[in-house]
Amino acid sequence: MNRIGALIVVLVVLLGCSSTKKTNVNPEELAAFKRFVENGRFEFNATAAFPLQTQAFTSVANSGLLQPGSNSGRIDLTGNPSYIKIMGDSISAYLPYFGERRVSGGYGANTDISFNGRVKDYEIVRDSLKHTYKIDFRMEQNTEVYDVHLTVFPSRNANLSLNSTQRSTIRYDGVVQELTETKVNK
Repeated sequence: MNRIGALIVVLVVLLGCSSTKKTNVNPEELAAFKRFVENGRFEFNATAAFPLQTQAFTSVANSGLLQPGSNSGRIDLTGNPSYIKIMGDSISAYLPYFGERRVSGGYGANTDISFNGRVKDYEIVRDSLKHTYKIDFRMEQNTEVYDVHLTVFPSRNANLSLNSTQRSTIRYDGVVQELTETKVNK
């Protein structure tokens, strides 16, 4: 009887787990999604920030300084400007930063992540099984370097991970949308 019970448990675990989930997207939507990403002109708008959980940041967050609906693990960015605009080989970015700055940026240094300029090491990798795109690039401003990793899904949801030479890592969730000429000029 124990063998049958163990076999049932193993089968339930194996059948209940799925290492990859396929997206149910029709071929026309996939083709439009592919053109959208590979065009290289779109905007990521962050809806939530997920700072690295350190003792210092958690202490500050628990003191009540964060806006309502936020906690030390997730900060709601609704109503805040938070974007990365990709315009071919140029990028414009403004992302609020929550976390620890490990190296001083100097007197009057910007506390947010703000960047306008040319992108370096831009690479797009398509995952044909999951129908996602992983976009990696580097932004350099003064003495700070940002390595950005953006994953875009067919639903136009996206995850952005940002590593800095002077700050702790932070992750953002958001959506991507087409970049129109009026948005480029803003």
